[in-house]
Amino acid sequence: MYSTMVQTGDAKWLYFGSHDGVVVTYPGFVWADPGAANKCDEDYDSRLRSWQMIAATGPKNLVLVLDISGSMTTLDRMGGMKRAAKKVIDSATHVDYIGIITFNDKASTYQDLTTLARASPQFRTRLKAFVDSLVPSGASNFIAGYEAAFSLVDSSRAKNYTTGCHTTYVLVTDGIAADPKGTVMLRQANTRYIGGGQEQHFVISLGSGTAPTDLRSMACAIGAVFTMVPDNDDVALQGAMIGYYKYYALRRSLSKVEGYSWTAPYASMPDIWGPMVSVTAPVYDKSREPWHMMGVASADATACALLETTPEPPTTSNT
Repeated sequence: MYSTMVQTGDAKWLYFGSHDGVVVTYPGFVWADPGAANKCDEDYDSRLRSWQMIAATGPKNLVLVLDISGSMTTLDRMGGMKRAAKKVIDSATHVDYIGIITFNDKASTYQDLTTLARASPQFRTRLKAFVDSLVPSGASNFIAGYEAAFSLVDSSRAKNYTTGCHTTYVLVTDGIAADPKGTVMLRQANTRYIGGGQEQHFVISLGSGTAPTDLRSMACAIGAVFTMVPDNDDVALQGAMIGYYKYYALRRSLSKVEGYSWTAPYASMPDIWGPMVSVTAPVYDKSREPWHMMGVASADATACALLETTPEPPTTSNT
């Protein structure tokens, strides 16, 4: 990889994204160039880019459980959730499976799908358009949201439309509703649904109108990671919604997972080379036990350059 992508000049970018979202690139470029398309700006978070996500977390099933009740109109909470959800969708990789549950008085899946779907670029685009179309109304029903999420995952497992690895549920709500911990704990206790801690929960309380004490208590009861996010803080909300990044990075550190991962073609930032492909690898501090994942190192080459250097398949003879 080094000889073909670096020594011969095929690599266009070399970079490192830290565990905290700081990125260093070579060669350097003007950050937030005024007027540049697809530019890097002050909101850029390398953990939300597929090249870092794939090496730090590996394959996963991701279910966003989004509150679209009427109270989400307050202080542009719906707008903030949409912006954050689209960032999370963009961070999903081609080895992930993803689904969205929206809930108010009742819950539904994207286009009434009964399974998760592979997070291909085309499907991610459709999901983002769906998120943009959401309109808040009604009251909150956490139980309906979780039941729909569990049904979606169970149906996916039955049809082998999953990674076969871990499943993460991310609940975002600003509401007050009946406590869903009984529903979640019953699922956790039933080993025919899950095996060996294969499901993780993240609960996000958005804004000042929630009952954070109740949500925190619920999160503790089900072993979820709880985060309270203030109104009008897009960066904090995005960080909370990708809280699973550090969880999976820790698991891979404890398991000492190494090796390379390849991304699907994507548009780099800044977008000056056309479709790019990255080869990425986790970087660890191995001077202590357990290992500590410091971040992800990556090298980019253009999709065209890789196609040009792809060897011809061997010919076969019928004689």
